[in-house]
Amino acid sequence: MDTELKEYLELQFKSLRSEMANKNDLKGMTTKDDIRNMATKDDIRNMATKDDIRNMATKDDIRNMATKDDIKNMATKDDIKAVKAEMTETKEELKRHMGVLYENMQHKLDIAIEGFQSLTERDERLKKEIDETDKKIGQVSLNLSAHKTDKNLHRCAA
Repeated sequence: MDTELKEYLELQFKSLRSEMANKNDLKGMTTKDDIRNMATKDDIRNMATKDDIRNMATKDDIRNMATKDDIKNMATKDDIKAVKAEMTETKEELKRHMGVLYENMQHKLDIAIEGFQSLTERDERLKKEIDETDKKIGQVSLNLSAHKTDKNLHRCAA
């Protein structure tokens, strides 16, 4: 080959070599192994889309909702059960107390009724006595009238 051709070809190769990538140029590039671990279309097909999540609550939607700290001091089921038990106990105690009060009032009412009956009986006895006394007074009055009209009867008795 001739020298001129040889020089020309070497120059062309040199020019091509400078344009070609070398090992250092390829070091940062992705390999087939790198791509194998990436998600495929099949992998992401069942994932949510923008349309799927459009109607979901946003941060603004939940900003005013109660937090764990907000409900920390609220009554629990156990608290409510304890209050209910306490109320039941109080209710039973109140029933007992009301029963005692009822019995006491009933006793006092029985005494009042007994006293009223006693007064009624006494009143009836007094009415009978008054009636008997009225009859006696009426007889005495009749006798006195008879004595006044018949003076002789008065002298006989004397």
